[in-house]
Amino acid sequence: MLMTAAPLNELIPPQLHDQERQMTGLTLHYASPRGSVPLKKAKDDLERAPAPPLDGPLRQRMFPKTYRNNEGTRDNRRENFEAWEIQRPGADGPGDGRLYEYPAKTLEQPTPFSSDFKFGRRPATLAQVRRRAPNDVQNYREDWRRPPNDPGPIRTVTNGDGQMVGAMYHPEGNPRGYERARLEPLNKQSRTELARHEDKKTGCRANNLATTRIG
Repeated sequence: MLMTAAPLNELIPPQLHDQERQMTGLTLHYASPRGSVPLKKAKDDLERAPAPPLDGPLRQRMFPKTYRNNEGTRDNRRENFEAWEIQRPGADGPGDGRLYEYPAKTLEQPTPFSSDFKFGRRPATLAQVRRRAPNDVQNYREDWRRPPNDPGPIRTVTNGDGQMVGAMYHPEGNPRGYERARLEPLNKQSRTELARHEDKKTGCRANNLATTRIG
């Protein structure tokens, strides 16, 4: 595991029922108009993700990226995440005051795009994603062999300690701005997605075990 997510029961708004606070991973999802991500899947994806990068030329090319938490227009600025969530210096816990964004893919990605983001590969740009739409058989075959590494419109966000503080999404037609995703009880679609995610994890563990025994 490359980074540590916050305990799930620390991420739930206090107004939710105590029983839901104890079963966060199985009862809640991040909901948005661009898709929904079960909280359990978001946590699992962060566990396989790299830690926030050091300063360098690749910082803004690869994920995770620094998220500045500065949205809106010049005359109407707003923040998606409040200071107590970020754990800025002087708060109860340690932290450098920075936020980092990670792609959060859903299993409902349109073919041929992958439902997993490859952190070791450079992300596809919006222009590349649009250009790689399978307009003909040849493009379709190429994308099945090596799908564009599309980060999609949804992000999970961590603080400098690697603790997940929430999720956000690009509104339709706005590839630069973000709106905060809502933490809500699972619906039918997200329950199905969570089940598929758990099945996929089980299959990967079985394949790894079989490979180990053969080796």
